[in-house]
Order: sequence, then structure tokens, then C-alpha cells
Amino acid sequence: MPDTFSGVAMTSMVTFPLGTGRFEPAGTSILAPATTLYAGLDKVAISSEVWVDPIDRDRLKFDDWRTAIHEFSFEADDAPTYAGSGIVDGSTVGQFAYGEVGGSLGVVTSKGTPWDQDLDRGIDLTILTPDGKGGLAQTATVGDLAKGGGGASAVRFVEDRVLISTGLFGREVLVLDLTDPAKPRQAGRVTLSGAPGYFHPLPDHRALVIGSRTDQVGTGKDKQSRSWVQAQLLDVSKADAPRVLGVWERPWTSDQVGADHHAFTYWPGRNLALWGLQNTRFDGQPNEAAVVEVKGGVKEVAVPVASKPNAVPSPCPTVDVTDAEAQQLLPDDALVLRCGDQSQKELEWPRYQCYRIDNGTIARFVPEDQRAASYFECSPAPQPTVSRVLVVDGKPILLTDQTLEVLDPDTFQSRSITYHPSSGPYGAY
Repeated sequence: MPDTFSGVAMTSMVTFPLGTGRFEPAGTSILAPATTLYAGLDKVAISSEVWVDPIDRDRLKFDDWRTAIHEFSFEADDAPTYAGSGIVDGSTVGQFAYGEVGGSLGVVTSKGTPWDQDLDRGIDLTILTPDGKGGLAQTATVGDLAKGGGGASAVRFVEDRVLISTGLFGREVLVLDLTDPAKPRQAGRVTLSGAPGYFHPLPDHRALVIGSRTDQVGTGKDKQSRSWVQAQLLDVSKADAPRVLGVWERPWTSDQVGADHHAFTYWPGRNLALWGLQNTRFDGQPNEAAVVEVKGGVKEVAVPVASKPNAVPSPCPTVDVTDAEAQQLLPDDALVLRCGDQSQKELEWPRYQCYRIDNGTIARFVPEDQRAASYFECSPAPQPTVSRVLVVDGKPILLTDQTLEVLDPDTFQSRSITYHPSSGPYGAY
């Protein structure tokens, strides 16, 4: 965790045992800022970068941008141990730019700054190994992987391999062979039909690639762009000859997996991938979730709909608004509710979004003797949007911005719905 003391950035690693009934933290710290964190089972790496004021990022040139890497290790019942620090050229692209290679740490970097990758100078892989003296020595490198073909848009270490998407829209996937950590090498490449957003590692040198593509439909004034969500199963068991084993896609949808990998769930016991889909037609139709089987290929199992919350009566009496001027201030489909508690600031009502009406507006259409109350304007809520697909005790559950919806584990039909409004980047709440 980063912290500051007297203007100096400090990074601290703290651990504490679980299940002991005691809170016994142990930690260590270094004087360095923390930008990106990678966490493995027994190793943590943190990148540190020079802070540049945004106003200077376009004004100044940074031809020799470098990133510091700090490594910590963990062992049972011991405090975190600082293993050492090293320097790599360029900047990292998210937490998946790191991976453990034997007893060393692999780091993928793009030349240039974090906010402006140099697409002409390519991508590097650097292997860092603790030297026992507080440093991380560069024990192997593979440079200029993209050969001027663009920056890295997605990276993942997968069982003695590194997958790097680059090129136009990231559709070119480079495969690096790490079978010999001392001699990593650039192997084959494969072109995907869509832009990858997230690589999910699978057994047997395979990865599921969640991404997207677009095409054009219609003609003339009716021509429009259509978005597709894709899942592609990539086999890199033969590093020099990677291949796509299967593709699943769905039109008029988008997802959040590329921006937030926590939006993706893999159910290993059933070889199922599950994640939320958003309808891009904007036609009022429900949003959905994808349930895809990944076993030798990619097969659609179900596309369950995110149901609306169960309808319940209005929590407060509705008010007829007859004043023409007041009606113009309200949406056409809005209802006005009068709640007796004048101090009430918020109102929850399944299937509706409710906002308190300010006192100035109330005075325009409510008689003075009826103003000792809270008034709310309630409009129909948009379709629920799936932010997560959870698997709890063998039961799939859709977490939306409005509900928790339990699905049948065999048919993926809705079993029960609980109103559960939550804030987040996926919906209106």
C-alpha cells in the first residue's frame, strides 16, 4: 500500500494470518511510490514511476523513460521480505504485464511513457532475478517484439508462455516461449478476428480471449456500426504454431471485461466462462449474461436475461400533478410520491429511480398546508445491467446494479430475485 510521510512516498507490504482469531500484522516498507501491483502466491512486484504533472506531459519529451520494479516475497508465518529492486526500459501495461518465470520475475514493457506509448519502438520482455544484494538483475531480455507494429494492448503469462496483443486493434497475438527461463525466445504469432481485451489462462497451454469486433449494417442513412462480444479459445501448446480452436460471438453487445477482469468468472469444475453483456441497440430490451463452455472449443450454453426486480406497491402515496408548468418539469413517465417524513432524503422503490424534489419546485404545485413532507419524482429504472456473474455453492448468481438473481445451475433459468441496488460503473445507480 502506498503512503506518504513528509513528502516522501512509501510502499508498505503487510500480512496477517487468517483463521487464528488474532490480528497479528507483520510488514516491511521501502521509500518508493507504488503504481502497479502484481501479486502471485508467494511473490509480489510493484512498479514505481516518476510522477509528471499532467500539464507537462505534452510539453516535455521523455525519450528515456524507465520504470523501477520492486519485489517482495512471502513465506508461511514470516513477515514479507524485500527481495530487491531493478530498472526496466519503458512502462508496464497493467498488472498482467508481470509473471513468475521459475524463481525470476518476467516483465513486459512498452517503450514510452504510461500515457503515451511509442508505437514505433516496440515491446520488450525482461527477466529479473534477485541478486542477493538488494537488486534485481536483468538475466535475460527479448527486445523489440512488435518490430514497430504497435504497443501492447493486453498481456498475460500462461504456463511457460507470454501472450502479447499488438498491431492494429491488438489483433496480432505474439507468443513468447519461456520453457527455458534463461533463454526466452519469440515464437509464433496468430491473428484474431477481433480485438482482445482480456486473456484468461486455462490448463494445457490454452487461454480464453475475451474481446470484441465491429462491422457495418444497413445502407445509406440507415447504415450503422454493430458491436460484437467475442470469446476465442487460443491453443499455444506449440509455441511456434499457435492456433484458434473456436470462436463464440454475439451481436449488438458490449462488455466490461477488457476494462475490469473481475467482471469475468471462470467455473473450472464445469469448464464454463460467465460474464455480463450490455445491449448496444438502446432499444429497451433486457441486458444479458454469457455462459460459454470451453472444452476443446467454445460452445454457447445459455444467455440468461437479467430480470427486473419484483414489482412492489409504491412505498408512499402518489400525488396527481395537475399544474401545467409543473408537469413540464417532470419526465412524461414520472410519478410523484409524497412521504410523510419531511427529513427523508432518499427513497428506494424496485423498478424505479427516485429523486427528492427540492422545496422550491414543491412550492410551485403543492399547497402550503401539504408541504410538511418529502416529495420524490420516480421514473422507471433502465434495464438491469450485469456487473458480475458469481458462483456460490454451485449456484450461479447474476449481480446487477439493481438485483441479485439466482439461476438454475443446469438450465440457467431464473430461480429467485432479490432487490439489491448497488453503485458501480455498470448501471444507473
